[in-house]
Amino acid sequence: QHMLSIVAGRSHQSRLPISLEAGDFSHFLSLTYKDLKPHRADLNTLRRGLDAWELRVDLLDDQSPWNIHRQIAYLRSLSKAPLPIVYTIRSVSQLGRHPDDQPEQLLSLVKEGLRAGVEWLDIECSLSPHVLATIKAMISEQESYRKQTRLIGSFHTRDTVGSFDDAQLRQIFQQCYQLSSLSPSAAPSPMSCETEAGAEDGIKADIVKVVLGASS
Repeated sequence: QHMLSIVAGRSHQSRLPISLEAGDFSHFLSLTYKDLKPHRADLNTLRRGLDAWELRVDLLDDQSPWNIHRQIAYLRSLSKAPLPIVYTIRSVSQLGRHPDDQPEQLLSLVKEGLRAGVEWLDIECSLSPHVLATIKAMISEQESYRKQTRLIGSFHTRDTVGSFDDAQLRQIFQQCYQLSSLSPSAAPSPMSCETEAGAEDGIKADIVKVVLGASS
């Protein structure tokens, strides 16, 4: 099951059924703007052919609850059938900007995403057990969160695939898989071994694999 199920009208967030012939692939765009509102013209163009937006909360200049909800509402307002949102707070150690030593702030940001009803919540498998347990508790204790938001376990690194042995790759895959409601997500260099690791353990899951260049 892909993000397309949401866009196709099988979610409360999409009001109109949309027919998309995207085959087995779904496409999302990571938004790296500090504020979305000045870029409406760009967003209206960029949304063509997309199945979801990724909102990079860690890159927003203003991370107050008011502004986060404003950014999400703005994305929802771009069309009558809003695209689902992948809500991401990428930490410094995972190639983002959120400080690794501020777990309580991260949890506060996660809570605002859940309150806003985002369809996808990106969770880094490298987070501490306490933070991961707290996020899971947030979701399990609120029926509305369980119904509307799914988790994507993620792992990001600048290292090449050769920097990991098979056991390490299998552990990363399993950690992402355990976090995810649907699909593990990873973004090192090409990781075909990611699929092999899962197959060897009898795990069947959709995989999001992204290979990125250096970020500015």
